Amino acid sequence: MTYGAVARGTSVAPVASHEHKQVGLFTADDVAGLDMPAGYKASIRAWYERR
Repeated sequence: MTYGAVARGTSVAPVASHEHKQVGLFTADDVAGLDMPAGYKASIRAWYERR
């Protein structure tokens, strides 16, 4: 499952829960180079396109 969020105003550091292996902040241009399933990349790309 992917999530999209916009942080405004203050610096926000993501925190991984016990359910996740990794967490990070990425731009739309970063996504193509990430090691993740193509379906996740498509979901993230769609989120950026709706913004």
